[in-house]
Amino acid sequence: MDVLQGLIEPPDPSSGGVPVFENLPVHPKDLPQLKEVEYYPLSKEWLRWQFRRNAVAYAISMLAVFAVILFQGWSMWFIVPLSGLSLLFVFAQSVIRKSYVARKYALRERDITYQKGWIWWSETAIPFNRIQHCEIEQGPIEKMYGLATLEVYTAGKNSSDVSIGGLERQVAERLKDFILGRIQQESNEEE
Repeated sequence: MDVLQGLIEPPDPSSGGVPVFENLPVHPKDLPQLKEVEYYPLSKEWLRWQFRRNAVAYAISMLAVFAVILFQGWSMWFIVPLSGLSLLFVFAQSVIRKSYVARKYALRERDITYQKGWIWWSETAIPFNRIQHCEIEQGPIEKMYGLATLEVYTAGKNSSDVSIGGLERQVAERLKDFILGRIQQESNEEE
């Protein structure tokens, strides 16, 4: 019997033929329970950097408003931008804190997982056997704070699949070495 014919028309059970293909349903309650994953936060230096960046933007905005007041003269209408900027600063500080709490990563035996977002939450898990390579990036400001970004790449993309910024440089290097070791170990197991 032709294999394709067996897929299109299952063999007659009375002929003793064995079905070639089955796709049985799996109920979600029958799925195995995953152990609770221990997630690790980003470096506190990332939080400090974001707070300082926000404070600098606030100070520059306030200086611009005061410069306009200096050249135009005081008007009651300037209360609106001054209070608006102050409210925006407080809101941005709380967004930064919530964003920091929501960003975390985890390593398991076979994958790396990254969570981010408190409004639009996402979790990305990449199995080590799908990772092509990983690299560490560090800009000048990250270097000042001792931070780095770990970029993890899988096949078929020009950009990274996971980008974990805000890691201490030493932690990023250890993660990279661990991932590369796991990639090598998994490729040896497949051979």
